[in-house]
Amino acid sequence: MDSKQLLEFYPWGEGAAQGAIGPLPAKKNIAPYWKDLPLYHGEGDEERVKNGTSDRSNIYLGLKHCMPYFDAMATGYHYLLHTDITVIRKDDGSADIKWDSPMHPVAPRGLFEMPVPHGHYQSHWSWQMYWGIQPPEGYGVLLTHPINRYDLPFSTVSGYVDYDLYPLPGNVSFHIKDNFEGVIHAGTPLMSIIPIKRESWVGIENRTPEFFKSKIDLAAEKETVNIAHYKKGYRIGPDYN
Repeated sequence: MDSKQLLEFYPWGEGAAQGAIGPLPAKKNIAPYWKDLPLYHGEGDEERVKNGTSDRSNIYLGLKHCMPYFDAMATGYHYLLHTDITVIRKDDGSADIKWDSPMHPVAPRGLFEMPVPHGHYQSHWSWQMYWGIQPPEGYGVLLTHPINRYDLPFSTVSGYVDYDLYPLPGNVSFHIKDNFEGVIHAGTPLMSIIPIKRESWVGIENRTPEFFKSKIDLAAEKETVNIAHYKKGYRIGPDYN
């Protein structure tokens, strides 16, 4: 029996149905820089892995072995830019944005009280959303900058929306990195879309020696490989389609 939840994306208006690019599972839209990262950094590391003499004392693993980093990038869905936009630095040092699509991808905002991240233009913009989001009852949605995509020339502001109750797509604020000029291409991920079930939580401190020891025992039980022990012993990873 399939236990997956259904997260529906639907075009907001007839024009959007023809011109907007639908959201994509984040795991199918991994950052290009990830693909180019090396698996190992130390001299002779790859050879030691191949001949079975590697362990965590003689090998320098690359970022590609950090599954929590990768799984964060692969979590949820990406909302994609539907048209090229060009960022222009004006003579007064501010930014302007141009595009050709009749469906405006961005709009200026006047919320000057919102803090501007360091290293960004002072201008405040918002992504115009042409896709509605309908999660199952009892689920909200976290909208945030595409996770671990610091290579992008903008920073999207985070927001949480109870989309199972709220009927509109909304617009999401963002800031452009200072001194960036150029084209942000269609298909660029603008934000991560992560459904979250509304539940009550209580954080408590557990200082009992028995609880700590249970964690140590579990770690020792699964410490059966020299490298990638988290990936091979614990990891489940995200499942979005």
